Amino acid sequence: MSTADYLNIFALIQRGGRHRDRGADELFSLLAARLKAFFHRSGADDRLAEEAAIVGLGKLIEAIAAGPQTHSPAGWSWRVAQNAGRDFLKRERNVKAHETALAAGYSDDSDDDDVESMMEQLFPANELDAVTRICLEQQWARFWREQPEYANAFERVRLDGWSHGDLAAALGRKVDSMAEFLSQAKKALYRLFMHCLSDDEKWK
Repeated sequence: MSTADYLNIFALIQRGGRHRDRGADELFSLLAARLKAFFHRSGADDRLAEEAAIVGLGKLIEAIAAGPQTHSPAGWSWRVAQNAGRDFLKRERNVKAHETALAAGYSDDSDDDDVESMMEQLFPANELDAVTRICLEQQWARFWREQPEYANAFERVRLDGWSHGDLAAALGRKVDSMAEFLSQAKKALYRLFMHCLSDDEKWK
């Protein structure tokens, strides 16, 4: 979705009434499933992940009504909703429940399309045998468990075409730090992937 599309949604929400309802519906269609998948992958069970996404989007709508950031609206929207959802999860779960959820790890039912798209971009199916591909998918799930900020950034850039500005807004960081951030994310990911590749494949 383009910057103009986000700004149109912002304008609807700020107009109030039925326009706000329409804008809120469009925002939920755009972000609800992705936020739920993010919280699910970060350790929340299905119910908590869905509730965190709803709470996050509710806070985002409030923030838009109060006056949104119009520079890098995609990244700003993600950061507001994600932070609100995280705050909700912290309130809802005690330490033991949180550790149990993290130990449960990644669910294969969450955001399968994103995983398949990402794996296909990184390693086309016709270049890998089935065993290696399964290993890579397991390491990608591990990457999400251990480095969710890196993993989410990787997906937003590779799958959604986010710019460094969008990503910086989502992370609350400076734009000029994003190249190094993505470089570190790539290194962390490939350190995991190296477990699956033969010596010849590592140097392709």
